[in-house]
Amino acid sequence: MHALAVAAGLALLLGAGVYLLDRPAGSAWLIPAAWQAGAPGAWFGAIGAWLPSFVHTFAFSVLVAWLLPRRLAFIAAACLSWALVDTLAEYGQHAAVSSSVASALEAWFSHSQVAMQVGRYFTQGSFALADVAAGLAGSAAAFVALCLACPEIRRPRAVQTSAGPSRSSRLLGGQPGSTANAVNTPCSFLHPERSSKTRGIAT
Repeated sequence: MHALAVAAGLALLLGAGVYLLDRPAGSAWLIPAAWQAGAPGAWFGAIGAWLPSFVHTFAFSVLVAWLLPRRLAFIAAACLSWALVDTLAEYGQHAAVSSSVASALEAWFSHSQVAMQVGRYFTQGSFALADVAAGLAGSAAAFVALCLACPEIRRPRAVQTSAGPSRSSRLLGGQPGSTANAVNTPCSFLHPERSSKTRGIAT
């Protein structure tokens, strides 16, 4: 699991590399324009258009799940949440809603510098179905990788037979250490004569 978290960090660096090397200056609000090469498509080619969407949802899904308990429900929630966040962020760049989203953000946060920067992300970006598909694929890949990295969420619980009687066997009058009695006790309500024969054989 720790190795997968490291892989997620490397994926984020890969996504940052796309913005540094392949995107025009000023296109990323978290990266200074002076750091960007300003030569679109020079390094990553066509995949650079959608690669950040894939690695962002993959990496953030893995990192959030890494902080949560090792449960299938938490892993699924982390992956689905980031798939939803990425899809909404992509849809917010659609020309039909981008200006409204930016204006709402600036109004909600009192025209703060951060709100204006995020607003420009929506107004200067462009909606692309390829980015939506890449984001969904990234979250799906994260879910599969997390399930493979956490075998405990797929391993069935072992049946306890040697550490003493179970609670159900104690309630039903089972004797400690008698596996046959614990297994056959529920059937005694339906077949008392069969249960008595079984107990006779066990003794």
